[in-house]
Amino acid sequence: MNHRLYEDWLFAHLDPAGSDLNPQQVKELESHLAECGSCQQLADSWRQVEVELHRPVMVEPAAGFTLRWQARLEADQARLHKRQALAMLAFYLSAGALVLGSLLALVWPWLGSPQVLFWSWFYRLYTVVSYAGEVQEFLRPVVQVATSSVPFTGWVFLVGILCELGVLWLVSFRLITNPRSVSR
Repeated sequence: MNHRLYEDWLFAHLDPAGSDLNPQQVKELESHLAECGSCQQLADSWRQVEVELHRPVMVEPAAGFTLRWQARLEADQARLHKRQALAMLAFYLSAGALVLGSLLALVWPWLGSPQVLFWSWFYRLYTVVSYAGEVQEFLRPVVQVATSSVPFTGWVFLVGILCELGVLWLVSFRLITNPRSVSR
């Protein structure tokens, strides 16, 4: 026998929102439930499910659940921290080895002849000193003209403005890098 029609009627009849069954269908469903054991068992099981679903029972956690959960969380965080620390150590060691290898590759030709290394550094030092002398010779007349054309009070005002801008920059930098935390 096909029970599909009666099962649909059963779920429609037991629906708390209301059923769309007419009185003839309700009578036919009740007579079928009186005769059919499997449909009667389905109706009883569905009523039990409805009762269980609408019962507001809070399930209590097992004793010591919070302590076990906190211990597990701490252990998981410790493992994660250790794994991250090892990954960062491996990254830094490999980056250091790469940089050291690159520097060694650059310096390798000079290691055979230390005279070339000495004279190249001496030449670089000489060029830096000569450039510094040229910059000094260029800036000396500029500074003389600037000091003679701007009065002393203008210089004091300019230095004051620069100091205030420096303080404003420091305070802004401090606020951006260390924001205040909101406490409750």
